[in-house]
Amino acid sequence: MEKIFVYDEVSFEAKDDTQINFTVEFISDGDIAVTTVHAPKKSTKTFIDSETKYIGLAKDLRSSSLIVTTKCKNPLDHEDTISINYKINDQLIKKHTNPKSDADEILIVMYVSIIE
Repeated sequence: MEKIFVYDEVSFEAKDDTQINFTVEFISDGDIAVTTVHAPKKSTKTFIDSETKYIGLAKDLRSSSLIVTTKCKNPLDHEDTISINYKINDQLIKKHTNPKSDADEILIVMYVSIIE
């Protein structure tokens, strides 16, 4: 059964001309995931498992929150947890961890504001 985790009020401070690079980093072994970042006035970026991608300039991302969704599962029997770090410009903005006993298939929804 899939479980949903929602994180709102996540923020990252950056000056207008800062280039924003978003990272999805899996800590636990065996995670299989697709993450999508919906940015205001920009194209949607899709991440397969662990990746880093350029999202845009901070000034162009202020009009509304980035909406980040991760659909993840971990089929390995020896792994007890699903653990993911979300970073902007190599700075941790959110760490998600859940025991597979809660759910081995999850959906994470996160709202990220880029602030001055």
